[in-house]
Amino acid sequence: MSKLTIANLLNADNLATAIKSIKTRGAKLDQDIQIAACSAIKNHSEHFSTNLVNDLIAALPKGSRVNALREFINTFSGCSYDEVTKLFVNDKSKTADIEGAMDVKWTEFKPEPAYHALKFDAEIKKLLDKAVKAMNDTNPENVAKNDINIEHVIALGKVIGVDIVVPESVEG
Repeated sequence: MSKLTIANLLNADNLATAIKSIKTRGAKLDQDIQIAACSAIKNHSEHFSTNLVNDLIAALPKGSRVNALREFINTFSGCSYDEVTKLFVNDKSKTADIEGAMDVKWTEFKPEPAYHALKFDAEIKKLLDKAVKAMNDTNPENVAKNDINIEHVIALGKVIGVDIVVPESVEG
């Protein structure tokens, strides 16, 4: 894609046309993905090769809901997603449900999370609460794993107006 410039921006009429085109092409792409996903599930059930399943996932555009398609395939195919290799692998404990896959749209899986504006002070407060909870943990294994700079926690609390009470076990 070439670099976007002011000259590339659309006027209102052309923008309205582009939006309509995006909606139409998006619906067509969703349908194409549905057909390809069901076909990949069927192919896997016949040949036990995950190549086309993994190729389909890799072919999705950057803006696509990859995790929704992964969950769809994981639900209806005879393969499972491997978190380590980031690929689908054969799963002998599963059988394909091609009819089920054809009855449900892949886009219904793993809904996109709602957008939430950043509330900085609230996020810092959550982090401080987590740090205080960790400082109050008495489990020796957890204490050994925690890496908390108490001075930083106190200073951050002051920034957002929260007094941090340091447990006696941590102070000394």
